[in-house]
Amino acid sequence: MKIRCIANTGTSLPENYLYPAVNRTTETVFRLTVGKEYVVYAIDEAEGNVWYYICDDNFI
Repeated sequence: MKIRCIANTGTSLPENYLYPAVNRTTETVFRLTVGKEYVVYAIDEAEGNVWYYICDDNFI
């Protein structure tokens, strides 16, 4: 499965996805390129939130 990045900052996340203890805040900038497609390697659901596991732009 592939997904396309539509935003790369924490300000775009719903509040229930923010978690300051792991540096996921409105200030966070994710290492993703808006408009780029990413391969999804896994999908998880935790506490009603869906997570896609991808390799970000720093993956070598």
